[in-house]
Amino acid sequence: MTSTKKTMTLDSADLIKRGEEAMQGLSENFDAWMQDELVRLLDARRNAVDDGLTDVALEALHVVAHDLKGSSSTYGYPLAARVAGTLSKLTEKVVDQDPSLDLINAHVDAIRAIIQGGIKQADDPVGKEIADNLETFVETKLAAAS
Repeated sequence: MTSTKKTMTLDSADLIKRGEEAMQGLSENFDAWMQDELVRLLDARRNAVDDGLTDVALEALHVVAHDLKGSSSTYGYPLAARVAGTLSKLTEKVVDQDPSLDLINAHVDAIRAIIQGGIKQADDPVGKEIADNLETFVETKLAAAS
């Protein structure tokens, strides 16, 4: 009795191709997922406005911003990831002073404009300038708090 053993090997090119095909299939959902994340962010901001910048409100904003920072680049919105990263830093690192609601609003509104505007280029001149300015404001604020 002879046994035959099948061996299946996949080369790197095949694995990459399969991965790209899987991502392409999922990419149809990316914009909808970004809209869902935007709704979460807007809800967290609304709660912060309604309830004040309490620890709970700041934590909720931080969680959503952190999630957006992690997912936005994957979903094709690198500028939203940058702005969400700055908002995440702002809501996490505040020590002796509260973040200004105006600065939080600027971040949330920038993310909303990027997502609703479908801005997917990391080098979009207006989006890049907004992200740069928000990063500078937050760095300045955090340095003053130290």
